Amino acid sequence: MNKLVQKALGLQMNGFASEAINIFESAIRKEPNNVILCEHYGAALASLGEFAKAKKYLKRALSASVVKPQVLNNLATVNRALGLRKEALLNINSALKFKPKYTDAWINKANIHGDLKQWDEAISSFTNAIELRQDDPGPYEKLSHAYLHNSEYHKALNIYKIAQEKFPLVQQFVIGELICYRAMKKYDQAIDFANKIKSYYNNELFWFEWLQTLYLAKEFSQLEQQSKIAIEKFGEFPAMMDLLSLREDKSADQPQ
Repeated sequence: MNKLVQKALGLQMNGFASEAINIFESAIRKEPNNVILCEHYGAALASLGEFAKAKKYLKRALSASVVKPQVLNNLATVNRALGLRKEALLNINSALKFKPKYTDAWINKANIHGDLKQWDEAISSFTNAIELRQDDPGPYEKLSHAYLHNSEYHKALNIYKIAQEKFPLVQQFVIGELICYRAMKKYDQAIDFANKIKSYYNNELFWFEWLQTLYLAKEFSQLEQQSKIAIEKFGEFPAMMDLLSLREDKSADQPQ
């Protein structure tokens, strides 16, 4: 790989995709069938959202006899962005055939199955990703979401609790546990838990989750009381005001 291409890759890796594109375009005009150039040019185009053009060059990068799982994975991402999910699955399955322990490809596959609402397949793929990369919180969160979408609330709750132990600084897993209680309609438990985490974290996000829990549990008098406290602490933040508007709309619908 020549120094010009290395420079472009360096720019791309550091977030200067537009500058990298200019170098790749100059190089590819001289060598339009260079599979290395096509591979990286296609990836750079995809990072800028130019998916149709990226697909053209990624497919050209696959014209060589050597199979490249990374190119297939990128092509799957592009096809997913273009709404071609069945084609994306063909790409990703090919990538995994040649590289079964390709974590990013398993995550990509799971996301595509999720788009298609094929939750069992998504769950299986996220589980494989976690087995391969246990120090990444991302697949844990997505696996929990897939269980929630599949109405397997107890399994989602179990993953959220495991994730809290592994990643204690990721607050989203705490909120995930609360979401499970609400999904299971265990409102007494949800209220107790929401109050606990609201008091512990004491920030706008957890106060909103506390108020939302009160709203879902139809504890409207407590909602109005606690909303006043939240307004004094944080001001009229939009998410909370939306809850109050919903409460007012429901009150207006009730007979006097």
